[in-house]
Amino acid sequence: MSGLSSIIAPLGIPQGGAIATHQGRTAVYRLYDQHDALIYVGITNNPPQRWRLHAYEKPWWSDVTLREIEWFATRAEAEAVESDLIAYRRPKWNKDGGERSRGKPGSPSGRLRAGWTPDDATTELVALYEAKQNELAAVRDRLEARLVEIMRQGVSATRISKFLPFSTVMIQAIGKRAGVPLLRKPTVRSLRDESEPSA
Repeated sequence: MSGLSSIIAPLGIPQGGAIATHQGRTAVYRLYDQHDALIYVGITNNPPQRWRLHAYEKPWWSDVTLREIEWFATRAEAEAVESDLIAYRRPKWNKDGGERSRGKPGSPSGRLRAGWTPDDATTELVALYEAKQNELAAVRDRLEARLVEIMRQGVSATRISKFLPFSTVMIQAIGKRAGVPLLRKPTVRSLRDESEPSA
């Protein structure tokens, strides 16, 4: 065993053409233009990375003004929602019609198209990348659970963000998803006197 094989084998990654697919927590993301029209639907386990890729590859990326993310426990759930959204909403930049019988997006027959196929070295690198993404997703889930525990002990998202590479807003969103109550009431008040009748 040499090279990548010595790295991949201990991880239990299949070799010789089988590419590992992330099966854990997966997001469906929706991209909208300035007119609030849905222009693209996709799935990923790493939205910021996918968006950087879109920004680099897609000429329509500059049209995106709003991004929505919805997380699912499994990739299969996310794929089903993605397929339904594409089938019913027909986003402008999704090439696949979203019909489940068509197979994976970009492959209308559900089979690989004729042409280039990856060699073993490329397949092994992709498998290694996917395995590391799975590991990263598992660590992210554990970290988020730990942050929720810390917030439930009364530590603010602002305080936590001073020691971690996450913004306060990101930590607050994690807490909100987990149902962590606010430590204090919002400090912004309406200037309107509550005794005045509303117009």
